[in-house]
Amino acid sequence: MLREGPLGMLGRGASAKNTAAPAQNDRFALESAGPKVSGSIISPSFRGIPDSERQRRIWDALHQEFGPDSVQRAGTFLAFTPDEWNLDADPNA
Repeated sequence: MLREGPLGMLGRGASAKNTAAPAQNDRFALESAGPKVSGSIISPSFRGIPDSERQRRIWDALHQEFGPDSVQRAGTFLAFTPDEWNLDADPNA
């Protein structure tokens, strides 16, 4: 089941601080698979940043938000810029 929404869809606990709030232009296409959530994160902040650094930033935010529990709750996340995400979009549409 693919859902788009904020990072909060990962199931932020009631006592967790929202210190890794997404920027207004960030988009998330998330999918639940059992106890884990995986998906794609689309953000202009990834422009010019290598894949390894994008992943580090994602996991840093997850660890900051969920602590050690993040490895139990998070699956695979792919990081895209808006241009990368829309690569197959028709430029004449």
